[in-house]
This record gives sequence, structure tokens and C-alpha cells, in this order.
Amino acid sequence: KSETIDIESLPISNVLNFRCAENNNYIVLNWQTIGEENIKSFNVQRSADGINFITIGKMSAKRSTTPASYTYTDKTFSTFNAAKYFYRLEIVHYNGGKELSSVVTIFIRRNNIVAIYPNPATNYINVEIQNYSAKNIYVSIFDVTGRRVKEVSLANAPTQHISVKELKTGFYHMIIYEDYKISYETGLLVK
Repeated sequence: KSETIDIESLPISNVLNFRCAENNNYIVLNWQTIGEENIKSFNVQRSADGINFITIGKMSAKRSTTPASYTYTDKTFSTFNAAKYFYRLEIVHYNGGKELSSVVTIFIRRNNIVAIYPNPATNYINVEIQNYSAKNIYVSIFDVTGRRVKEVSLANAPTQHISVKELKTGFYHMIIYEDYKISYETGLLVK
């Protein structure tokens, strides 16, 4: 069941390095925090369309004043009928306020798995491709007019850190090509 969440205007939590990857046929989410003494819990949310999210798990915060790490394993994604999954954290504060993390996306196609994070992005995106066999893999980013504004070769590197600092705030279309064929498409929001 999808739900609508009323989010208060709160500063973004100190959630760092929110990412996901496939591991042994499960999706594993990892994140770190700094200064979480006012955070009560994290609701892990998943979506097949990037709009309607459901809570699939909850983790209590450690209330640490030093960096803390978290791992959540989604063991139910394979029964969820989609090839692309979106994840986010709903951060619940002790005062009842809530805020949302950035969204991470993972794409499962054939034997390949693609993860792109953070999205929305400010300065960079990470593109991770697992289990790939293509010799030529590259990422193209297009603006709303269809003009290619950036292209990066992944050249034998399964993870690529791509700067988007030079892109103006807005929506972009991103395509990953494997051996010159489209293998993955998604939207990208640059703030």
C-alpha cells in the first residue's frame, strides 16, 4: 500500500553515503550518519516508479554523536514486479518531524545490475554496474531539449564517479550504453 507523507520543513539530516547494491540475490542498502542524537528511527522505503513509496523496514537510530553505520537487506525485492527499484530513507525525529533522504536507484536487467546515486545530485553521481560483460560502456546525459551535455566512458571500471557540477539545476535524461546499445535509461535531477 502506498502512502502520502507530510514532511515538515527540517534541515537535511546528516545522512551520508546512502547507497545500494545487489548481493547474493538481495538488495543491500548502506548509509552512515553523523550527529544523530535527535533521530529516532529510519524507515526504509522502496518504489517501482520513483513516486509511490512503501515502507519495507524500520531501523532504530543508535543516537550516536559519532559516525554510525547502518545496513538493511531487502530480501523481498525479487517478488516485487519491477526491473528498476528506487530506495529512500524516511528519517523520523524524536519531536515527531520527518524528512526524506535522497533517492538511490538500482536497475536489474539480465545479469547486469546498475546503481545510480545520489539522485537528486548536486556535485556528482556514482554509477555502479555489476556483472557486466560489455566491452564498451558509456554514460550520456541529455538536457530537456535532447542535447547531449555530458558523456563519460566507464572503460573497465565498474564504478564511475561523475561530476555534474557544470550542469545547471534541472531535469536530465541519462542513458547507459553497452556495446553501443541502450541498456539503461533514467531521469536525473541536478540541484
